[in-house]
Order: sequence, then C-alpha cells, then structure tokens
Amino acid sequence: MKETIFKLSSDQISAASVAYDARLAADLQNPVFREAYEAKRAQLDLAAQLAAMRRKARLTQQDLASRLGTRQSAIAQIENGRGVRIDTILRYAAACGLSSPRLSISGTRL
Repeated sequence: MKETIFKLSSDQISAASVAYDARLAADLQNPVFREAYEAKRAQLDLAAQLAAMRRKARLTQQDLASRLGTRQSAIAQIENGRGVRIDTILRYAAACGLSSPRLSISGTRL
C-alpha cells in the first residue's frame, strides 16, 4: 500500500491556524461550549504539569507506575488528561518526591 505524505507550505499552515483561531473564537461565544472547553483545557494543563513533575524527578512512566503499584498505561492516561482524582494526584506527586506539590489549573494555584 502506498503511503501518502502531505506537504504544506508555511503559508498554508499559517492560513489554517488563522482559520482555526477564528472558529475557536466564534465557538467560545457559546457558554456551553466555553464551559466544556475550559474544563478540558484545565485537565490538559494539569496533565502537562504532572508529566513535567515526573520528568523532573527523572522517572519514566514505568518507574512511576511501579512506585504507585499500577500499570504504565494508567500513568499514560493520567498524562494524557483523561481525568484523575485528587488523591491520585497527591500519590503521584509523593511518588515523584514531592510532599506538597505546587500545581495550577488555568491560572489558579492549587
């Protein structure tokens, strides 16, 4: 089977980005969409901070999973923003060597 590779110019990429930004701005005018968007953004922000915490502790996902008594795939799900309970966040932070993690979600410090 032949593989198709798409090559886009920087102008095409720039135009797509502008179109996306305009569409997002329009969609954010809808309060229901805005609430869902902000909730998902907060989940992804937290997930990125957790992954950064793990990397700073020089742990692989497998290392952290072993410390938490879980599977590597569970750590991957957490770091992909699939939702996580507060007690899991605290155990995650402790396994990374932090007793009092400093996290923020969409600008709000926890």
